[in-house]
Amino acid sequence: MRDKGYHDSIRPRHAGHFLELLGSGADFGVHLTFEIQEKAGGIAQALGLAEDFADNGAVTVILGDNIFEDKVRNAVDTFEHGARIFLKEVPDAGRFGVAEIKGMKINSIEEKPAAPKSNLAVTGCISMTQEYLK
Repeated sequence: MRDKGYHDSIRPRHAGHFLELLGSGADFGVHLTFEIQEKAGGIAQALGLAEDFADNGAVTVILGDNIFEDKVRNAVDTFEHGARIFLKEVPDAGRFGVAEIKGMKINSIEEKPAAPKSNLAVTGCISMTQEYLK
């Protein structure tokens, strides 16, 4: 995260070993804030936990079980308003949440479909402004 230019983070997950391993983040040059997710509630619950952290600004949530080969920093840094869900073309879309798009907008997202409507996987990186967190 630090190498990508992010210095403040919230990790809404079952904390367990994360707290023990990462602590405050000072050893890594970042500031970490933990919110406890009592049960695995998915991205929607994680975004809800990030609402206060956003402080009326934009927030980006990256699921902890995701690794990005592509650089997302520029897209996150230039994000100003609305909601942005990061997608990636994959050859085996049925293994992921799959987005169907029309123009530049997502029409639907289906979780692990048997017959995907596209090859665009939802990556687990989402940016949005405060009104979309409610």
